[in-house]
Amino acid sequence: MSSTHYILAKHVPDVFRKEPKNIGVIVWSELGVEARFWGVDSHGLLDKRQIPPFVNSANAYEQWVRYWLKEIRKPKAEFIGSGKVVPLESPEFLKAIQTGNSDNFFLQESGVVLESVSKEELPSLAQELFESLVTTDAIDEGDTTLRINAECEKIIKVTRLNGNAHFEKKKKVFATIKVGDRVKVVRDIEFSYAYVNGSVKWLGQQVALKRYPSQLAKEIQSVCYRFERAFDNDFIKPEQATTFVYPMDDQLDDDGIKKAIELLGAYTKVINLRDEESAKKEFERVASIPVAH
Repeated sequence: MSSTHYILAKHVPDVFRKEPKNIGVIVWSELGVEARFWGVDSHGLLDKRQIPPFVNSANAYEQWVRYWLKEIRKPKAEFIGSGKVVPLESPEFLKAIQTGNSDNFFLQESGVVLESVSKEELPSLAQELFESLVTTDAIDEGDTTLRINAECEKIIKVTRLNGNAHFEKKKKVFATIKVGDRVKVVRDIEFSYAYVNGSVKWLGQQVALKRYPSQLAKEIQSVCYRFERAFDNDFIKPEQATTFVYPMDDQLDDDGIKKAIELLGAYTKVINLRDEESAKKEFERVASIPVAH
């Protein structure tokens, strides 16, 4: 049985903020390699008009994508700096092409497929992973993304969660997901907050309410997807999930925003941070979750 792994291609628009964005996925098995990137069609042709706006240099993006596509088409890959060469069929192939990483563009190991995948299934698997892990990434909008983080952190500081050893930020959980009819994959899913006492007792997620409908839809889809995986893997139950929103002044009467919040409410408890007392009560409730000794 062949093993199948995948790695994510990432771009860091600002090396000081160190906030990587997914721009592609490479799927490897002993049977072959498949890759999908933003703006690249099935023939490997790049359309610069399809490059995400968060990429700060279209030319650099093109150079890196062409470099990665060229590397995975070679029968061998070199560990840069060591002279060691491994064949395409070697499990070390992905590690070898990762040695060419830079600060702004790099490949990061992400997951393994649990079931056997045939050579014919590799293209559809790569496309599924690209759609679920890359294109669902919402584009940051500074006014909404930064504001909700600031509001959350401000309120946390005046609750018992501040400095609480069981309270974690940017918590990653490793979930099994199903791709297609039968292929199962292990991947890490990140949440803004978690309360952990032996096991996860609660998960919280900041939700930036994007101004553009297409990006708002992607943001909500991404958040709901993450909680679905948490529920499916029995990490938590719906009553142990909370999302935090902060509608801007010009969004309060927006029907699209209202529908987005309503959809979140079908999955989790939704806390509007404009109501600071409600937010404090929720964070204090989490801080009161019994601790096992």
